[in-house]
Amino acid sequence: MIAYYLCNNKFIEPKFRSIKNNIGVTGVVESSKADLFFKSRNNNIVANIETSIIKKLNNIIEIKGTKGSILVEHPWFPQSNSKIYIKTKEGTKILKNSKNNINIYSNQITYASTCLLNNLKEALFPATNIDDILLNAKCLDKWSK
Repeated sequence: MIAYYLCNNKFIEPKFRSIKNNIGVTGVVESSKADLFFKSRNNNIVANIETSIIKKLNNIIEIKGTKGSILVEHPWFPQSNSKIYIKTKEGTKILKNSKNNINIYSNQITYASTCLLNNLKEALFPATNIDDILLNAKCLDKWSK
């Protein structure tokens, strides 16, 4: 989402600077890391991503900038009391204390129903549209090789 905003409100295909896959004995990728680079006219963004089915990874997103960082707890499946932290030289403060009692699947079903009832052929931003899905699939394909 940050790359989207900083790249003129469009999703751009990242360049993969490095990819490291750990393949298990069954041939399945068990862990994977990648460094992505997004370039636009005014901004360069680097994303370090990792996923694993065998490691216990932190369930956070950390966004680092020149003035500090933003830490998002449980970004994919927010807990009933997830927090977003802002860290600066002055200290850390809680930006948002999410009191979410609806799971991510219920949110998706509700939004899909709203789109159907409003005769939308695809979801509106910030939801993923068809072009975004195709770009994600292309990136996942590059990452897996």
